[in-house]
Amino acid sequence: MHSKLLLVVPFVLAGVECLSEYTSKGAQQPKTPSNWSLGLPNPFGSLFRREEPGSQVDYWVFNLHDGHSKDKDLDDIRKYIQAEVGSDRKKTKEKWAIGVYGGVMWFYLKCDKRTAEHIVKQWAKTVKSFSSVEAKIKECEESLPIDPAMEALVAKINEKMKSNSTDVDTGNKDPELHKRSYLLKVDGQRPETCMVSKHPNAGELAPNSPCTYETNSSQGRGVIVYVVDSGFDIRHTDFKDTNWAKDDEHIFIDEDDSMENFRSMKFIEPNQMERPYHGTLVLSKLLGAKNGIAKLVTPVLVKYTSARGKHWPAWYVECLGEVLRRIEDHMKKNSGAGPIAQGSGQYLILSNLVLPLEPGTEERKALDEFFKRLRSLNNVAYISAAGNGNHQPEGKNRRPNPWKQQYRLDPILKSTVPQAYGYDEANKNLIVVGGTDHSGRILFQTAPFVHVSAPAEDIELAVGQVGLFRGTGYELAHGTSVSAPSVAGVLATFISAYGDTVLEAKDRLYRLAYPRADIAAMSETRRKLYPPVVFNGFGKDPNEDEGQGQAGGCSVIQRRIVRRANGTTDDIFEDDSCPTPSPKNATQEQPLGKYNTELNATFCKVCKETGGEVPIDGIIWIPEDCPCR
Repeated sequence: MHSKLLLVVPFVLAGVECLSEYTSKGAQQPKTPSNWSLGLPNPFGSLFRREEPGSQVDYWVFNLHDGHSKDKDLDDIRKYIQAEVGSDRKKTKEKWAIGVYGGVMWFYLKCDKRTAEHIVKQWAKTVKSFSSVEAKIKECEESLPIDPAMEALVAKINEKMKSNSTDVDTGNKDPELHKRSYLLKVDGQRPETCMVSKHPNAGELAPNSPCTYETNSSQGRGVIVYVVDSGFDIRHTDFKDTNWAKDDEHIFIDEDDSMENFRSMKFIEPNQMERPYHGTLVLSKLLGAKNGIAKLVTPVLVKYTSARGKHWPAWYVECLGEVLRRIEDHMKKNSGAGPIAQGSGQYLILSNLVLPLEPGTEERKALDEFFKRLRSLNNVAYISAAGNGNHQPEGKNRRPNPWKQQYRLDPILKSTVPQAYGYDEANKNLIVVGGTDHSGRILFQTAPFVHVSAPAEDIELAVGQVGLFRGTGYELAHGTSVSAPSVAGVLATFISAYGDTVLEAKDRLYRLAYPRADIAAMSETRRKLYPPVVFNGFGKDPNEDEGQGQAGGCSVIQRRIVRRANGTTDDIFEDDSCPTPSPKNATQEQPLGKYNTELNATFCKVCKETGGEVPIDGIIWIPEDCPCR
């Protein structure tokens, strides 16, 4: 069965300008401990261990000159490594990072410093410099900002784990689903979940009170979601019914990571393993049994950190390249294969990672190539969190003010990626998601290209743990890292319920989003505090029950509509009614003919029988306008 793909990427990195590089000119080696460890849980030694005193063995990354990613010299370097360093890659850690266009971005090798210097000198036209991976990681980690909200959450979880001695099942069960989709009501949900399905005419949600979440029963069925993050607790009871991808489909930057290792986390001492908080929070909002938006998606885990949680931007870039290669391979495999299942052939990329990468760095240039390649694929989209605030470039272990005071209405910097790629309208595949509180007021940074937001304050989510017992706990989390999965879940539901293409789902997302406050009498400045918030379109209009208003109608003071035209977008503000799609299943065959101007039998069937709910090549024909009679 073919499937659609989504990609979710949530984490925050900073201090990327931390390149302790060695060049052929001969830079001084920094002082380092005698035994480095980069998170490969190997009882026989560490990746960065100095095996002989004075030999200066280290794990190096070699950067190339621009325009030399496919040089013949690279083959000669490979032959040299095989002959002089060794052919056992488990020992040499030789690895070549391939870009989205097939060229080498950089390569890695464990060897002594003299060998590394020889490679740079011998092939100076191709190789620009070499650097210590461990030194770069250390410098980057020292410059990371400390998020007080996450810091408090981690402390609270660690305290609970000290006394945890039971393995309790949450008992959450998904409602029985039929093959044909229908309106699904889930009672007992939290307000931040119900906010996603709140109809514009519906009353305010009661704070901290159980409510009903309305969605389509397809819930993203058949949609593959690439979740790119730093750590996952797949054993948490929130994921006991998750439809995981096959084990060999998950992507790990560290060869010692695997799905099997994740399943046996109880055999790994907690102090040897990164606490899997962040990725677990994201998965929980996307598909968790308790508070998930699209519980039937198929997640593919993409872990860009080592087994012990070490990370640096290059590994993230490598993971994105591998994801895009797999998507393109999937597309080639499915081309010409005949009819495909609903939810297949479309690929979404969602990212919450924030990288302050200045133009010209190796990682930034590689990301430029990634997004250039991405925008040439009309059936792929990349969803990114807007980020939780800007930080000054100087200083180490920066501790920002409490998040509510620090982050409100910060602009997205053009040096912050991938978010800043939104400033270029050619990147029509990029969807950047903002965050609000439960009233719909913006909490985090924004930009003109942030067309949709989602709840990002006091979001109840599963928290991961390692050790003997599986995770069972839930805590409140904040940030756009937990608002972006809500939008990804809604997009997956649009794709599975309506048969939308990626760009049709994006248009539907932007068209239905609306502010959660009456902004008609507000000043222009105050209006900016209430951005359009995601609406899945399945929440019922209370006026229909009372016979008031037109069916499917809703009063919206401000509506932001994004129309695709050569990659450009327009913001349109209307005093009008917004469409409210019903949960009717849309599995009809699409008609032939450019822009559906050919009135063939298939066109007329879709046009007449779906009640203006199914897009045909991006156009929704309401019954009154259908040209078929």
